[in-house]
Amino acid sequence: MSGKTQNEVRSMSLDLSVMERRDRRILIQHEKKMRGKPFLVSAYPGIGGLITQQHLFLTKINQKLDYSHDYDKIYSTSLVLSEV
Repeated sequence: MSGKTQNEVRSMSLDLSVMERRDRRILIQHEKKMRGKPFLVSAYPGIGGLITQQHLFLTKINQKLDYSHDYDKIYSTSLVLSEV
């Protein structure tokens, strides 16, 4: 019996605890457009080099995000992205 080694899956948690209406609207549009479809995410966008390469992976949003209306014009959600 031979077995394949399982690849380590990377993940990134984002606590989006202070979003204005515009930010929430943009995230909802992205969520609707990309739900179930793979896209690239980087933990360190714009830095470049090895750190960007090591923290860039393919992910997807599999379920609808839950948003809270915490304060006047302020929303929050959390997002967990796992490598696919």
